[in-house]
Amino acid sequence: FLPLNIVALTTDLAPGNDEIYEETQEKFLTNGNPQEGQVVLYKISVDRGMPWDEAWAKWHALSGEDDGFYLSHKLRGTQPCVLLAEQGRGQNFILYKPNIGKQAHPESPDNLQHRYYRVTPEEAKGFWENQFTFSFNKCSHANWNGRCKQIDQGGECWLGMRLRQYHMLCGALLRVWKRVADVVCDITSSSVLQIVRLKTKQHNKQVGIKIPEACVGRLRAELSQMDEAVMRGRREREQQLLLSHYYCSQQGAPLDLSCLPRPAPDPALALPEGLLDLTTSSPSLSPAEP
Repeated sequence: FLPLNIVALTTDLAPGNDEIYEETQEKFLTNGNPQEGQVVLYKISVDRGMPWDEAWAKWHALSGEDDGFYLSHKLRGTQPCVLLAEQGRGQNFILYKPNIGKQAHPESPDNLQHRYYRVTPEEAKGFWENQFTFSFNKCSHANWNGRCKQIDQGGECWLGMRLRQYHMLCGALLRVWKRVADVVCDITSSSVLQIVRLKTKQHNKQVGIKIPEACVGRLRAELSQMDEAVMRGRREREQQLLLSHYYCSQQGAPLDLSCLPRPAPDPALALPEGLLDLTTSSPSLSPAEP
């Protein structure tokens, strides 16, 4: 069972997206009884974009009166924004964009008509392909203004970027749950840990805790300290086990009497002259004194 003071929400990391890649993984040992466990910190990349071939196939299957490709009246940088609109179940439209794929929130007909005008697939294709390529690792600010102030100042900006990166912690989660919750709460002031599931392009299925980007460095340090403590405890137990085996083996070994003082020879048991006593150490081979 999960701790009562923590709320866990289970969602898909990237619903409807098959372009999920496992970039890196870091393994950390956890304390356990009777045996140790392990957690793995994964770095996951998600390509949210919709390539032109997929957009064209989507458009080809549409039948609504106002369905189709649209360009924005206002230029963003040197080009208009492009999207594909599909009539939803109600009056609102579902929007698809080259950089983010399916937009999370629907668009009302009034907003769509006010900000965009409808074009043919041929007119939309060039803008779609340009924005799809540009947005792979560049944010919308760079697309609109030619640069991003946040990136210029050494920060990160993910706005409108096709490639998004996430961190998730998998494995023996209950053993580190409080440690993770304390880090997240201390940095984000939220006690909610989000449980996510995903299937990567390599067909690996994972379920774990989604770690906010701001918490990754601190959590990695905490897990590293825990891993070192577990390894230190393991080495101490191994040393104790070796010592225990040594003492046990010594108890069953023959007594070593070599350290006891040798009694003085009994003249009555002296060997005849010329015979060598092999029960004693060899006589010194140093040359005789003159």
